[in-house]
Amino acid sequence: MASDGYVRYADLEAVLKDTYERTGVYGEFIDALRSLVEAGRTVSHRPAAPSHSDLAPDAFLRCVDESCIPTRFLNDTKGDGEATHPASESSMIPDGFDLFALRHLPHVAQHVHSHGCFDINYVYRGSATLDYEGVLTNLHEGDLCIIAPHSSYRLEKDDVTVIMTVYIRQSVMDTAFFEVLTQFDIVSEFVRDVLYEQRSPNYLLFLGKNTASLREVIQNLFIETNYPDEYSPVASLHWAHLLFVALLRDFDFQSSYRGMDTSNLHLYATLEYTKNHLQDVSLGRLAKMFGYNESYLSSLFATKIGCSYSDYVTDLRMTKAMDLLENTNEPLERIAAAVGYGSVDHFGRRFKRLFGVTPGAYRRQKRSR
Repeated sequence: MASDGYVRYADLEAVLKDTYERTGVYGEFIDALRSLVEAGRTVSHRPAAPSHSDLAPDAFLRCVDESCIPTRFLNDTKGDGEATHPASESSMIPDGFDLFALRHLPHVAQHVHSHGCFDINYVYRGSATLDYEGVLTNLHEGDLCIIAPHSSYRLEKDDVTVIMTVYIRQSVMDTAFFEVLTQFDIVSEFVRDVLYEQRSPNYLLFLGKNTASLREVIQNLFIETNYPDEYSPVASLHWAHLLFVALLRDFDFQSSYRGMDTSNLHLYATLEYTKNHLQDVSLGRLAKMFGYNESYLSSLFATKIGCSYSDYVTDLRMTKAMDLLENTNEPLERIAAAVGYGSVDHFGRRFKRLFGVTPGAYRRQKRSR
């Protein structure tokens, strides 16, 4: 059993690179880790956290090199150095944390493997190929792939490509992120599929449109879990929430290994359209645009979303209105128009009915705090 301690990413990279240059064969992560432990090249404490979390890419990768990997990974292997499959959540995620982020090392052998947690793989730099159950899919810089627990896969990449992986416990996907995933979108359907329907393994691939937004989140997740302090378990959950928000806001769903329910995907499109057209959206217009019978679409919302379409739109409008009231100086007339009300009086009456105060009073209360 390995004693508690750490080895630096940079030292592991050096050992793996030396193995490759001497033999022409990629080395094993576990063998490199064991050689450093046996040579006494370990440290008892992690280094101090970097002073800034919004690092430029090159500065962040230097930060990764200076970070440490726990030697406890040696405790979760077979005697011949082969990693136990599937690796349990506890072997991938430290005690006290609900998730953990790491960088895929260069010059390391890539094997088909599986984990007992959700894997979120993000192509930070370069490109790679996902080999999932024998099906190959190309990944490019900015793409993100969510892998279901107990899926067999590997990522093939060259030695300059950087892939960051976030491991998330199944129980946390079901609880801590439930509020983010309550909208009936492709991610929530995927999680429900995996956790409740317990269907065959699957993955979701998203193409990045705003690489910078997610890059910052991934960097902060890595820093919080690899340079931890007493606040890091809570802070890492915060950044993971933002990861899903950024994913739903800035990324396009591309593909999955096993197809999702087509009728639900059509419904996702109506949700997205509604969010982007609050000024003039209506159930009748939506039904006509997406080829639904209006009564059927109304029933579909009640069944899948759990509320009427009218209530869904009102909730979106009021959420946006509260954001505009709190964070802008826009006059009430413009806010009312922006969220789909023809007059400020109508907007004010509806707002007060729901929240007990007028929009102006709500703004003053927030500004006075």
